[in-house]
Amino acid sequence: MSSKVERKLAVIMTTDIAEYTALSSKDAIKASELLKIQRNTLKPIIKKYNGSWMKEIGDGLLLTFDSVTNAVECAVEIQKVTKDIEELNLRIGIHEGEVIKQDDDIIGDDVNIAFRIEPFSAVGGIAISHKIQQAISSNKEFETKYIGKPQLKGVSQKIEVYCIISHELPATNISKVSAKLEKESRFNIFTITGSILTFIGIIFWISVILFDLSYSETIDTPSVIVIPFENKGSDEDDFYAYSISADIISDITNAGLIRVASLNQIEDLESLSIAEKAKKLDIRYIVTGTLWKMKEIFQLNIEIFDTELSNVISTHRIEKQWDELPSVKGNISKIILNNLKIDTKQNLTKLPTTNLESYKLYLDGKFRWKTSSSKQDSIDARSLVKESIRLDQNNIEAISWLATTYTSTKDFKMAIKLNEQAYDLADLYNDKHWIGKTLMYKGEIYSRNSQSNRALESFKKSIPFLYEVNDKRNQATVLSNIGKIFSYTDDVDSSIFYYEKSIEIENDLGDTFKLRHIQNAYRNLGHRYDEKENYNESILYFKKYLSISKKLNDIDNIYNAYLLIGKEYEALYQYDQSLKYYLEFYDGVIIKNLITPEGSTVPTMLIHIGQYFEAIGDYKKAFNCFTMAQKIINAIDLNDLQVPIEYHENFKFIINSSRVRSISGIGYYYFILGDYEKSLKYFKESYNINNEYLKNTILLYLNYKILGISADKKPLYTLIKANEDTHYINNFYLFKLFGESEYIKVSFNQIQQKIDKMNKDIKSQFLSYPIPKAIVEEYNKVFKE
Repeated sequence: MSSKVERKLAVIMTTDIAEYTALSSKDAIKASELLKIQRNTLKPIIKKYNGSWMKEIGDGLLLTFDSVTNAVECAVEIQKVTKDIEELNLRIGIHEGEVIKQDDDIIGDDVNIAFRIEPFSAVGGIAISHKIQQAISSNKEFETKYIGKPQLKGVSQKIEVYCIISHELPATNISKVSAKLEKESRFNIFTITGSILTFIGIIFWISVILFDLSYSETIDTPSVIVIPFENKGSDEDDFYAYSISADIISDITNAGLIRVASLNQIEDLESLSIAEKAKKLDIRYIVTGTLWKMKEIFQLNIEIFDTELSNVISTHRIEKQWDELPSVKGNISKIILNNLKIDTKQNLTKLPTTNLESYKLYLDGKFRWKTSSSKQDSIDARSLVKESIRLDQNNIEAISWLATTYTSTKDFKMAIKLNEQAYDLADLYNDKHWIGKTLMYKGEIYSRNSQSNRALESFKKSIPFLYEVNDKRNQATVLSNIGKIFSYTDDVDSSIFYYEKSIEIENDLGDTFKLRHIQNAYRNLGHRYDEKENYNESILYFKKYLSISKKLNDIDNIYNAYLLIGKEYEALYQYDQSLKYYLEFYDGVIIKNLITPEGSTVPTMLIHIGQYFEAIGDYKKAFNCFTMAQKIINAIDLNDLQVPIEYHENFKFIINSSRVRSISGIGYYYFILGDYEKSLKYFKESYNINNEYLKNTILLYLNYKILGISADKKPLYTLIKANEDTHYINNFYLFKLFGESEYIKVSFNQIQQKIDKMNKDIKSQFLSYPIPKAIVEEYNKVFKE
């Protein structure tokens, strides 16, 4: 009888016990007891988070989970519970991928990757792959630290490793990890490739063709702010005025090409006058109103003011019987849109419910949720809306809103259940607007629950409906979400495509307070093009990212943009342009005195600038930069900085890396001057701090050779073997050290490959720099004599 084989997507967790081998050789009985303790302690925790105990491998475990959230939260609890159990010191690694399940075992490349991620965990910590990091990145409870790209021979996937540093978990100290990382010379976040011609891309263009929509139109988009209506009646009626206003804002926001200030934006500017709010939000039209309930009659007055013309363009007085209240929201929304000459494809006058009591409970529940200050307030708010739904089980708005409350409290199972209920009603009544919205909300729930494939499927299904009803705001939201999901996969072209389409809609809407969304999208697009090695495009988007960051006066992102642009120009060998942006970065951070965990980039940037001067042969300026970097590094005292203690280890790692590079930069200056004894001193110091930098180690041994000092070259040979892709400068100095012609030949060929990608002017300039020039000269001597 053959075994059942099943392919499935799973979250894979591996663990091992630190120093278990030493313990078992010292005390086998104690080691065996420790495994029993591990089994008894961990099994209930894993069951609690719906995990599957696949197998024990010596002292290690192989586990699987259906969701990233369950796996990560389970790992956190495991480390918390085992923290005080003697000898049970665990490392944990987590990855997501496809597994082949057969009987009670799983196999596959992603299982192997999970096992190779786990060694990058600190003892008592958690190491995760980039897939897991991206899945939890939107959850503010978790903080992560980038470790690097592990050397994974025979693995075609590009893997990046992070560690979780929140929840009192220790950060990984890479110097204590036996596993090796790839050498990274350039900044990147994701290594992703792919094709734009995905099924979802085809769906998008079919939608555009079917509904005759264009993104290239230049339209003066109407903008409006609806100030929550003032209640003129008793205090207990406040929720009517507030909740009806909130619903009107939601309705007109999704009506078409119109920019509407959100309720959050309005409340954030609570201290400002109405006119100041409009000016701050760059709004033309202001809607104000009052509501007065008098026994069985209510009276509502609204006024629409045009700030450009400085006059009232419309006033309306509505007086109706109390049982007609549910119709008011839609009628007011229609009045606003008619005055602003917005033609919507949505039926705004459709009643959310004909049951007055149901509508009243729904409005009251929304108001109480918004103003709740305790857990009990939130429970009471939900109870009101649940009662509203009991009275009218067809109230899609109430059901959908209730689902969002469960999403916000991470009860994703209940959120999906309610959202499906709302979708079924929308589908039954062929309400295309609510079909699109419920599918979009479903995608957001799955996204929050780290189920990217399901989220993508739901977002994809929502697109045609959102286009059919011309819901611009939600179109932009869905396209951005799709772009974000693709950025976590190998489909970089699709990520770029959807981000760009989202930005086009945002630009059409002209919402200056959506600048942060566009800022993030431009930055992400820059990284996507960087991964494609299309540096001209990445520079274009990073410059747009810089421009928006300046508009927002966002200091951290301004100087991050300078850094990114400088690196892209460096990749194009346009060193003058690179230096320009590096210097703008440096001047800015010095002026702003940004010596923070992020501000540790000050010495880092000085080193970049020093390396630029070193490359072009201006060794004195390079020396000055490296010396200044050293002074800053030596002056930094962690205890004097406003840096949380949990960041100290990471900060130390950054500073030590900068220290090594600045010391070796000074050593190289003396090497060029011919002062080999001073050069040797600095390279020794650099080597003692970190002995894994190949160039520094080569120059250390070259100094030994020149000074006639014998030294064991075994560490150098080991390092050469570990560096498969040796840089052309390293090959040049290996030639100088060993005199083997193969090194200069490889170095020369590497130079040729580089200049093949350069235009004529840059090629000529590059070949005039000292090292490239010396390589060509040495090659000609060796192979043309």
